[in-house]
Amino acid sequence: MKNRKELILKEIVDGYIETGEPISSKMILEEYDLDYSSATVRNDMHELEEEGYLKKPYTSGGRVPTIEGYRYFVSWLIELSELSGEEQRAVVEAYEFEQQNTERLLRNTATLLANITGYTGFVLGPDLEEREVKYFTLTRLDETHLMAILVTDIGLVENRVIESDRKISQEELDRINPMLSDRLEGTQLKHLKELKDINLNEEGWYDKLTRDSFLLIRSFLRERSERRLYLEGTLNILGNGAGEEQDPEKLRKVFGFLNENSLARITESCKDKDNQITAIVGLNDGSDESDLLPYSLIIKRLVNCSSSLGIVGPINMDYSKSFSTVQYIGSRLDTLLTAGNKN
Repeated sequence: MKNRKELILKEIVDGYIETGEPISSKMILEEYDLDYSSATVRNDMHELEEEGYLKKPYTSGGRVPTIEGYRYFVSWLIELSELSGEEQRAVVEAYEFEQQNTERLLRNTATLLANITGYTGFVLGPDLEEREVKYFTLTRLDETHLMAILVTDIGLVENRVIESDRKISQEELDRINPMLSDRLEGTQLKHLKELKDINLNEEGWYDKLTRDSFLLIRSFLRERSERRLYLEGTLNILGNGAGEEQDPEKLRKVFGFLNENSLARITESCKDKDNQITAIVGLNDGSDESDLLPYSLIIKRLVNCSSSLGIVGPINMDYSKSFSTVQYIGSRLDTLLTAGNKN
């Protein structure tokens, strides 16, 4: 595509994203101060329409981008807008503490993505089974309740209240904790779930409280180490049309797309682009390619673990702002996870 046509396509996409109205050649010449004749702009717009990048929603008037037009625009877009100082402060404050409960950390991240962009934010949680135990302790809450606290090698924290069938003294915990911590440190969570490399016949495991505590931890890990999807702002999809009346059937399909399996497949397909942002313009729910959903997904895979984050929004989303938000929040979360891995 010639540079002039690229510029005209960019201005049409920009104008349509901003106004939601079809863009005419007159609007391009008046609003964007392009140094071309009206005939040249009209001719290029006609060619862009024939090539499948633009379409005419009415018999007369301006044109709007097609899915192929958005895709070309996104692949050509290089410069990203920056987040405002207030938005950056909101992100920094959300990650004020390096070690947080895993669920709260990832859910807060999805909320940040949704709040800043106005679209649907998501975080596909890490595959905790591959992580190793860095620290483990049992804390006495009362005579029969313990708090199990586990920190992984990437700094994520899991905790759970464990109920005992008998009274437990602090002296017992002072004896049990060092042994449990020594046995569990450096062990992958998947091995704890499978009891692999854990010999319960070794000295020290014969104590009933010790064995019971370990088996409760194992049960806890079996429940918690599965991958989780955190979605926030799903109703934002209803308020962000693509300049056209929203089709209830397409809305139903895009909501069906927002599930762990679909996003996990996309994350895996991006595994060789760890530190990059990937844009998928026009979602495919598994049906025919010609029946794409008019929504886009911006996704960033996190470096330190099999996790990703991103946003889902209308195909006429503000891509520059969306890229910036996903990049900035993803980088902050990456920094947090890297710090957890080094400590």
